[in-house]
Amino acid sequence: MKYERLSEIYDRFTDDFNHDDWEQWYWKLISSVKGGIRSILDAGCGTGPLSVRFAKRGIKVTGIDLSEDMLRVASDKARRWGVPVRFACQDMRSMEIPSRVDAVIAACDGVNYLLTREDVKAFFECAYKALKPLSPFAFDISNIEKLTKMGETYLYGEDREDSAYLWTNEYDEDTRLITMNLTFFVQEDDGRFSRFVESHVQKAHSVKEITELLEEVGFTDIKVFGSDAGESEGPGGMRVYFLARKP
Repeated sequence: MKYERLSEIYDRFTDDFNHDDWEQWYWKLISSVKGGIRSILDAGCGTGPLSVRFAKRGIKVTGIDLSEDMLRVASDKARRWGVPVRFACQDMRSMEIPSRVDAVIAACDGVNYLLTREDVKAFFECAYKALKPLSPFAFDISNIEKLTKMGETYLYGEDREDSAYLWTNEYDEDTRLITMNLTFFVQEDDGRFSRFVESHVQKAHSVKEITELLEEVGFTDIKVFGSDAGESEGPGGMRVYFLARKP
């Protein structure tokens, strides 16, 4: 996962995401556990679409991500929005913040990028340590059905006036790992197009596996929303949302 060139155009190719709906959904989840939320840790924040929206509510937001390039875009976005957000380049599996927060979120597949049981548990332990008592932890994953179907569709693509991409997938049923190979063509200032390639790997975690790890770490009041729970709530199809509380 490089995100070096992708960070420059990531928002362009995710403009079909309704980030307002995502922010409102996560706010509904965490507010249902704890009122008066004043601070949030946005883990795997990427270019900061949710970070800036929470900050606009007057919340003290810390956004962490492993990609310095994505964080540069996020910082620019916060300046454009005129909101204060503290961004830090950290790994979700070993993240640390100076003071505990009222809520931790990890939106849009952050946990899918954690490829082993140990990686997921390490992140959950860090989230637990970062939270104040009685505070919520909310995150989502793309479910097994979604990633399996993505693997069955060999080629995706999109062609725009100033950019285009080709996207191929390889899904391994034994490991439940999907490798996504993306080739981008982006128009430069001189009119010529440059080509670059990014490869990403995600794990199709099961609801049972995730729930068991949350319980092992010490989280309670675990709730599951989305297609695997027979619920239609939440933005994004074939996605599962988890909500838990630190006792």
